[in-house]
Amino acid sequence: MRVFILFIRKISRLIYRIILASCIACSPVFALTGNEQIGLAGFGKFDLLADGIEKIIGKKPLIVGDWHTLCYAYSRLKRYDKIFGCLDSFEASLKVRNRQTRLFGLDDGTPTVFQMRADALLELSKYPEALSEVEKVIDWFQREKGNDKDILINALATKALCNSLMGQRRIAEGLADELEALPLGILERDHIGAKSVAVAKVNMALGRWQKVLDALAEDRTFGLRAFLDNLASGAFIRGVNNWVWIELPRGYMQARALFELGRVQDSKLLLDRLLSIPEVSANGEISWMIFFDRGRIAESENQLAQAEEFYLRGAEVVERQRSSINTEANKIGFVADKQIIYARLVNIQFRLGRNAEAFESMERAKSRALVDMLASRQTFAVSLASSAIAIEVQNAFDKFNAFDEDSKRQQSSNIDKSMNSGQGSTSGKTAATVTIKTLAKTLPADMASLVSVSPLATSDIQKLLGRDETLLAYFGDLSMMYASVLTTDTVKIVQIDSSNLESDLRKLRKDLQDEDGLVDGQLIKMYRRLIEPVSPFLKGKRLTIVPHAVLHYLPFSALNDGKSALIDMFSLRQLPSASVLKYLRPSRITDVGAGLDRMLILGNPDLNNPSLDLPGSQVESEKIAAQFNVNNIFLRGKASKLAFSKNASLSPYIHIASHGKFNSDQPLQSALILASEQGISGQLTVSDLYNMQLDSEMVTLSACETGLGAVSNGDDVVGLTRGFLYAGTSTVIASLWQVDDEATASLMLSMYTHLKVGDRRDALRKAQIETRAKYPHPFYWASFYLTGVN
Repeated sequence: MRVFILFIRKISRLIYRIILASCIACSPVFALTGNEQIGLAGFGKFDLLADGIEKIIGKKPLIVGDWHTLCYAYSRLKRYDKIFGCLDSFEASLKVRNRQTRLFGLDDGTPTVFQMRADALLELSKYPEALSEVEKVIDWFQREKGNDKDILINALATKALCNSLMGQRRIAEGLADELEALPLGILERDHIGAKSVAVAKVNMALGRWQKVLDALAEDRTFGLRAFLDNLASGAFIRGVNNWVWIELPRGYMQARALFELGRVQDSKLLLDRLLSIPEVSANGEISWMIFFDRGRIAESENQLAQAEEFYLRGAEVVERQRSSINTEANKIGFVADKQIIYARLVNIQFRLGRNAEAFESMERAKSRALVDMLASRQTFAVSLASSAIAIEVQNAFDKFNAFDEDSKRQQSSNIDKSMNSGQGSTSGKTAATVTIKTLAKTLPADMASLVSVSPLATSDIQKLLGRDETLLAYFGDLSMMYASVLTTDTVKIVQIDSSNLESDLRKLRKDLQDEDGLVDGQLIKMYRRLIEPVSPFLKGKRLTIVPHAVLHYLPFSALNDGKSALIDMFSLRQLPSASVLKYLRPSRITDVGAGLDRMLILGNPDLNNPSLDLPGSQVESEKIAAQFNVNNIFLRGKASKLAFSKNASLSPYIHIASHGKFNSDQPLQSALILASEQGISGQLTVSDLYNMQLDSEMVTLSACETGLGAVSNGDDVVGLTRGFLYAGTSTVIASLWQVDDEATASLMLSMYTHLKVGDRRDALRKAQIETRAKYPHPFYWASFYLTGVN
């Protein structure tokens, strides 16, 4: 009897979907009804679907079916700025309302919350968090004895993908095999399509290309089911295809597998057919990959100009999606798995001799989260006083940010009010975003960056360089790297072999910190690899270096040619990207060394653990204070986060001699460890800095590993250095490894002395050279580097 009921229910659902889908042919997309929602989802019109439901918000309460449909549309559109808030509201509504969904006719939409959240986290490279959500789906399915195998199939696929991307190949292969062997009963054959796609997707991630084709071929009735549905719904008569949103990913996976198996012409024909489908542009999930693979085929046919065009179109899709990600960390993770399209683009432009364009692509390749933040924040600082429009935009941004802070509290304390009034985080943030974008259109060109930042043109970056300055920027992966050299009037690009670079750098850093006497040979080797190929193009005495990937951890100042170190040849500074040159806060001090007596010094904070005391840092702090008549010095228990918060905004120079903590898993929680005071924690985190306004000339972090940050494939480094830049600091000096107390004290005193008569990068250079005379091993002097303005 139960089997019969399940059969009738599945037939009823199918008929229900077909009838409702046929109802929307002539319906306007305004205040969408349930019938129209199902129809638009069937057509793959997810942009219209999302816009239509958003118009309902504020006009009537959203029920479970509405929230599910809206979240599903955001999920398909990759609107990462909206999906998580929507899922929170959807999950809250499930606790107080009927759990049935409109799309897919689910009796309980609970597992879809976890699944959509897991999928979004997976796409943002947050694999552990995604796995946690997937386990909730599987637990729900087992606990509720779920009948809809699609739920279990999708969860197992996401779990396998997470493990594959985390490098757990054996686990991923086991899950793929488990998924492939998942039995489907006679009345479960309608799940064959979901299983076929899921198995193909996982095997695609594992590079098992024949298995991809085999999995897709398992769904022998796909064409028939699509034909009957389109016929029954009248889609053929209207000239539309209800199943296009299913056909696109299937077609792409087939095309990719064909290419990888050497069937290039078959793949080319299929990709061109996919690109001719209008709905491809609305499906960001696969459109950038279609452009990428089509570019690879053009490249294999030696059609380099055509390949460049395909890669450029794919990069534009990536950047459109990336602009919808609110948080900095998410932006970085999102770009990480898509770096390959930029690497191909740079390679093509390099081969075509288009050096300026190749350099611009290198800049585009970086997630540029710092540029985005600096542009939005600093533009306001300059223009608020004179621009009424800017004030309106600022108010809109304030409202937008307020929804982030209040949304969870509103939902937990008054769920019904939030849903019924339309004042929840999703609608409020949408309204604020619309206001920002509308107002921004009326802003002058120099303020347009507050909404989105385009990479600077190569010529614009050249104009920001000094006449005595060369910019050296690296870009690449573990197989090949490019070094770009820019002066005010030239652009040169050189290809560099980066094989074994990561392992060589890891060994170098270990030997440096162990004070190994053999590091000189390694430093010469690094010089020959990274500097010597571009040395004929390095002009002037100032060198600005933009590292990439693992090179963020390299002490460039210590590289040498066997006779002289790089620091003997140039005054050095490092930047996270070349584009930040436009947005760094310029120095406001005209007299060299002015303001040192108003320095804020925090030294040797009391951390209630004698093993963490830094007596050398305290001596360092006291000597600096005495030498420059500094009164604003806080030591031991007074060297607290509270003291920093009260005094930092008034201090042109800030010197912090303390421990630093680098959190590679959560880089925004990397922190300077200061003393606790009045119940306030002593951890000054990167996240804290993003909420401060310092306007300081220079911050010196005379602490352990303060210059380290998490480097993703998206490349932007999330760390304390960047936190201080965003807070408004012009220049930051930080360290790459745990430093020696005595040598550091000597270096810092020397640097501030030279700062009274010279600029910042020259002051650091001279101090390092003087310290090297006392402590020759690079461990003692090469850790520190300067970021920001001169």
